[in-house]
Amino acid sequence: MKYFSYLASLYLIVASEMFAQGSGKIVGAVTDAVTGEPLVGATVMIDGTHYGAAADFEGQYIIINVPSGAYSLSASAVGYNKTVMKNVQVSTALTTTVNLKLSQSTIMREEVVIVAEAPMIKKDLTATEARMSSAEIQNLPLQNLTQLVSQQAGVSKDASGGIHIRGGRSTEISYLVNGISITDDYSRTQALEVETESIQELQVISGTFNAEYGNSMSGVVNILTKTGGSSFHGGIEAWSGDYLSNHTNVFWGIDKIDPAANYNIQSTLSGPLYTDKATFFLTARRTVNNGYINGINAYSPQGRSMPGDSSFVSMNSDKRWSAQATFDWQISGMFKVKVDALGSTGVNRYFDQTYRLDPNGLGSTTTKGVSIITKLTQQLWENTFQEFTVAYKYNENYSRLYDDPTDPRYVHPDSLNVSGYHYRVAGTNLNRFARNTK
Repeated sequence: MKYFSYLASLYLIVASEMFAQGSGKIVGAVTDAVTGEPLVGATVMIDGTHYGAAADFEGQYIIINVPSGAYSLSASAVGYNKTVMKNVQVSTALTTTVNLKLSQSTIMREEVVIVAEAPMIKKDLTATEARMSSAEIQNLPLQNLTQLVSQQAGVSKDASGGIHIRGGRSTEISYLVNGISITDDYSRTQALEVETESIQELQVISGTFNAEYGNSMSGVVNILTKTGGSSFHGGIEAWSGDYLSNHTNVFWGIDKIDPAANYNIQSTLSGPLYTDKATFFLTARRTVNNGYINGINAYSPQGRSMPGDSSFVSMNSDKRWSAQATFDWQISGMFKVKVDALGSTGVNRYFDQTYRLDPNGLGSTTTKGVSIITKLTQQLWENTFQEFTVAYKYNENYSRLYDDPTDPRYVHPDSLNVSGYHYRVAGTNLNRFARNTK
């Protein structure tokens, strides 16, 4: 009985994640353009992929487990011109209906091209949500996921950067990647950074979300990641800059321009491996923001009698690495495996006014996160498939000045004692904090 309970619990855990794994389906009918008769056995294929189906005795077809995105759909039958429907949008967990009408061919066969239009009403949409495709994201001058989410209706961002959906707390949001949670179980925030270049589709559910989305009270942010295609694509994006102000009495040293003080470098590469049935997608990003608040290294943390070099030291910097790697392999007509690996690490310094003359005595906070998702899909019948998913998530957060708590550079806390409204002229921050979840 105990073994049965364990299996039942495992099934419920897996089943609760299955619906939002990043795929939708295409259904419709293939008919004669003149008579309206169904074309039995007509072939419907998604161009550039292995996804396809044949029309049944009523001309109906169904293509399941299609990754979200925009596709060209082609239909052909003996004695008929090939018809291509372009810009067919497939959304995760939703059904796209495309009816295709084929005209009879003459000796010279022609190709009929039609551009699909998005339906005004999605009949199978039961929640209040907003969706953004990779094409829409690419056209927006936004740099991170927080900016994308905060643009949606019912979403706001507070002064510290926290996201609030329908007025709820920022800890009441569930973050998913391909249907698998990446929510930090300790702070209930996003455990790792997912770059906008990695997103194929962004789904923000802000109300009446279905029961399969657990551990969320105000909203769900579901991120569908990109995969490779049958041709190679790549790119590099970079920019740099610095802060500038004439209020040097508040922002010390801001008049000294360094073009490389803040920069962003991002690269992507995708395509097939040894065959079109095995593809990859890689992206990596490095961002450095040295901030706009500087301290002056006037005093050494180790003592008042040890002056510093009077250089400017950033006190609100943010430096981060992030990366994603995806491997997609259609093993056979029945089996497909996909592996997603995402990770990020960042180091932040949080401004403390009292350390402005002793900036090297102030510590920093490091956050690290990694998630590996492996999914095996088996096509059972024409309209039925099953998935087996294994996911691993690890993230940690620690704050300290020196890694070793017995580091001799730490000094007695009496060095931090100053009278009210005075800067510290010596001392090291002794606070230490560390946690991790797995």
